[in-house]
Amino acid sequence: AQLAAVLLLLLASMRSTDSLTIGPGKKYSSTDIRTQRGILSNTFPECSTSSNTSTRRRYIQTFLSVLTLGPAATLATTTPASAKTSDEYPMTSLMKQGEAITVPLRYISSLSAYVVYYTVGGDTFGAVLDTGSPFLSVPRFCDRNKYGCFLPEHSQPSQLPPTWVQFDNNGGDVEWREAPFSFVNATGSSSMGIGAITPTTTSTTPSSSVAGSTSTSAALLGATNMTFGVLPDSLMAGSGGTFLGLVRDTHSRNRPSFLGQTNVQAFEIDLSSSKKTLTLTTDSLLDDRSDYIPLVRDLSRKIGHPTVHYTAKAKSFVANNCTVAGRDGKSIYVIFDTGVSGMVVSRDLLDERYATARTNREHSLWGSVQLSFQTKRGQTIDLTATKPLTTPLGQAHPWPGFNDHLIVVGLAFLDDHKMTIDIDKQRLWIE
Repeated sequence: AQLAAVLLLLLASMRSTDSLTIGPGKKYSSTDIRTQRGILSNTFPECSTSSNTSTRRRYIQTFLSVLTLGPAATLATTTPASAKTSDEYPMTSLMKQGEAITVPLRYISSLSAYVVYYTVGGDTFGAVLDTGSPFLSVPRFCDRNKYGCFLPEHSQPSQLPPTWVQFDNNGGDVEWREAPFSFVNATGSSSMGIGAITPTTTSTTPSSSVAGSTSTSAALLGATNMTFGVLPDSLMAGSGGTFLGLVRDTHSRNRPSFLGQTNVQAFEIDLSSSKKTLTLTTDSLLDDRSDYIPLVRDLSRKIGHPTVHYTAKAKSFVANNCTVAGRDGKSIYVIFDTGVSGMVVSRDLLDERYATARTNREHSLWGSVQLSFQTKRGQTIDLTATKPLTTPLGQAHPWPGFNDHLIVVGLAFLDDHKMTIDIDKQRLWIE
């Protein structure tokens, strides 16, 4: 009896370890989906013949110290100070049809993330490129060796009241302000009739006033004020940090999203080339002549989720050559999130995978993972990863009334690929 009790305790501890976030990590919650920095510790022996290499990634905040400044190209917008949401008060954007801006990305290994650099009110910041959140943000502190230096005198109040934001166990009031915005080292296409977007000056020194930080590109594209969130120190600690959110469409009660303040219709993240880039465009990138993976808005329409994530339905989900969630008839929703290093799965998928792995005496839960999608023309597109860092959702059901399966895929699946998202047409392509 004593031996049986010890064995039961050991098995319980193994399962507990396998489903807990090790180290700092943000959990996908019922109110907002944010970056996952947690690590799932696989305690099972390997089922394949490959060696068991560590896949843990650390989240370290210091990355701006190696920034090399260059020309800044502006993304044109005009945001009324009284604007509250893209639904109730539509944003006025002067970014013309046919414009495109390409921004260089930099991979920071200590962050396990791609970072984009921009200026707000003339002050330079670095942020994780995040297709899983909607907002432009800066830290409240001033540290040029970390995320950047926020100086209140270089911006103005937006007349929007502060909002309380919770990251795991960290919480704080986010202040919403306005200031001119520009990308660092961005370039534009003169073939679309808008002229060169790169300004004549390479200076990124903070200006003495908001009005004084305009540039040649602003004259070409229009006014450039952006509403952004100022994050308190409590939200920068642990798994916190600054993120440039590329989710455009949000619920009316949300603060203005970054892309919601522009006329951007589509974007492309190229992680397949030697030079990693983000391209934003006011034109469609996936027209009717192109094949594509359909995106769905089910999470917003069915359960009222406030953020319209870039979500597709998977045709199948396979781990270690074993089909997961293939017999229950439920849909498998997949969110594409560059702010995630590995993968996040709903707890029912973790439980099913755990039971199968134990039955088969597998050495790992997620040694090899494959997600398959059906395109509009009937082709099958496979997205794979080897030993992705995997974290379960914080709750059995991420949102009230949601009874399907949910997976969030990050850079373990998207790195070395080119991902195109046509927001207006709700289309996705990965190559």
